[in-house]
Amino acid sequence: MSAVPMKSLDPESDEEDQEIDESISSLKSHLKNCQKLGKYVEAQMTQNRIAELKEKQFETKIAKLKTSQEKEMKIYEGAHDKEVADLRDKWQRVLDEHDDKVSDLEKDMLAKHEKELEDCRIEMENNIPEKAHPSQEIVALKKREEMLAKQSCFEDAHKVKMEVLQMEQKEQEAWMQEREDKVNAKLQVIQSRKDNELQVFRAMQAKARQTIERNMSNEIDQYSSRKALA
Repeated sequence: MSAVPMKSLDPESDEEDQEIDESISSLKSHLKNCQKLGKYVEAQMTQNRIAELKEKQFETKIAKLKTSQEKEMKIYEGAHDKEVADLRDKWQRVLDEHDDKVSDLEKDMLAKHEKELEDCRIEMENNIPEKAHPSQEIVALKKREEMLAKQSCFEDAHKVKMEVLQMEQKEQEAWMQEREDKVNAKLQVIQSRKDNELQVFRAMQAKARQTIERNMSNEIDQYSSRKALA
């Protein structure tokens, strides 16, 4: 980047430079008079003094130029930093919008999955009867119970009836457990499929976010490179 010297904003420095010019001009006149009068020692001293002032003036100008360039560079760097910060803010807004959208989509997806699971559970529970189908052994015992009752063997009929009730209770408990296992197994299959869908969705959105971050980095790098060449 080529630097253009800035106009001095230091009036004291300009005044000092003017005083040196006036001193040099006065010393040059004195030098001529010394030469005319043959005062060569004084002329040499005057000439040395002129050289010292010119050297001082040169160093002062170099210092002023350096200061001016440093100020210009700080202004340039400050503007560059602000523009880079603005770029980062712009891309951060893009990232935030992406994250908000992904969050909303994921919430909708989870709600949809939960509803599908609940609908499936209700459907299965409605289609699978709650009461167990009596086993052949229970059917046979009930027939025996009826036969004993018809034969007026009430005591034996009562014993058979108690046996039937116990067996029905056991079979009902076993059936309810089997029924619950069937429902849970089906729901587990569906849940596993939904979990896979969610993982695929998250992976896709993570990749999309990485693309945004890469684009942000590329734009900032390209901008900085252009500024460096300006």
